[in-house]
Amino acid sequence: MIRRISLSACALVAGALAASAQAAPAPAPAPAQPTAQQVAAAIDTIRMESARKQTVAANMNFTDAQAMAFWPVYDAYRAAMSKAKDGEWAVIQSYAMNQAKLTDSLAQSLIGKWMDSRKAQNDVRMQFAPQFAKAVGWLQAARFLQVDNKLDLIVDVSRSSSIPLVSAH
Repeated sequence: MIRRISLSACALVAGALAASAQAAPAPAPAPAQPTAQQVAAAIDTIRMESARKQTVAANMNFTDAQAMAFWPVYDAYRAAMSKAKDGEWAVIQSYAMNQAKLTDSLAQSLIGKWMDSRKAQNDVRMQFAPQFAKAVGWLQAARFLQVDNKLDLIVDVSRSSSIPLVSAH
C-alpha cells in the first residue's frame, strides 16, 4: 500500500511539474519575493484534489456498496478539510510575501495561525471519522485515514522543501 501511495504521489507531483513546465513560456528571472499570484498558483498545484481522490480510490479496494456510501462523505470531508487548511495556506502565503521583512510580532502571529489551522484540521478528522465508519466500517475508515494522512505528509514534505527557514536576523 505504501508503495502504491508513493507511486501515485510521485506521479501526481511529476504530472504537476510536467504540466507547469509545458504550460509556461520561457521563464523570466524570478523576483526576490514571489507575487501573490505565484504563491496562489503554487498552492493550487499542490492541492490537486482530483489526483488525490484517484489515489484514495486506488488504495481503498471498495465494494460497489462501500463506494456509494463512502464518496459523498469523502467529498464533504475534503470540503471541510480544504476550509480548515485555508489558514495554513494563508500563513504560507503571508510568510512568502513577508519573508525578507519578518518581525517577531508577525512571526508570532503566523505561528498562532498555523497552529490554529492544524487544530482545525485535526478537528475535521475527528468529526468525520465516525461518519466514515458509518459508511464503510471502522477498518476501512482507519485505512482511509492512514492513506489520507500519508498523502498529507507527502504534500507537507514537498511543500516544506521549497519553503526557506526563517532568518534569525
